[in-house]
Amino acid sequence: MRPIALSTGAAPPGLAGAMWGFHAPGSEGRFDKRFNEAKEQFWDRLRSFAMENGGKYLWVTERAASESEDHFLLKAFVVKLLATRKGIESASAGEMRSRILTEYRDAISGEVYDVYDGGEGIAYEIETLYGEGPFPLKKLQRTAEKRPRVRVVLDPFCASLHLKEVMDLRRQLTSEGKDVEFYAATAEGKGSLIEVTGLSKRINDYEG
Repeated sequence: MRPIALSTGAAPPGLAGAMWGFHAPGSEGRFDKRFNEAKEQFWDRLRSFAMENGGKYLWVTERAASESEDHFLLKAFVVKLLATRKGIESASAGEMRSRILTEYRDAISGEVYDVYDGGEGIAYEIETLYGEGPFPLKKLQRTAEKRPRVRVVLDPFCASLHLKEVMDLRRQLTSEGKDVEFYAATAEGKGSLIEVTGLSKRINDYEG
């Protein structure tokens, strides 16, 4: 992805939406207006997803102490996607909670996983990278290195902001044999996780 010089008034059409994981160009107007609308739409969609199925995903997802709303919504979103993948949307909250674990502490390592798919043995870690200082990717590195199989989930703007560094980190970790993938959450349609390479393509499509 090439650097783009942006002003509040002019930017490639559709770029603001792409940075929040949307394909559609969005509304007309200044870049900052389109960006804020896409941001609001993304988080509104995640709130709506959490309340689907009678609010079951909200009740199944444990909220950690001092956890931000953004982090919690991304965690509930991953629970929803896993429940759909496993075909257990209609299961009771108790059964769903037993198969998709949140705030799960590994008995051996002591590590706490945001979301853990016990059937697949895969940890899903939510990262917003807020307040991580000048080298936020060190947080992602620590997250990936401490878990045997991990899928790191970022909000689309966070992923787009650090896209090159995330892709470089992925290459480095996979070259060392780590079972790791980095995903951006997208709120289009029923919602999905896309690999950062896919997000890179979406953004490049709008670079003009």
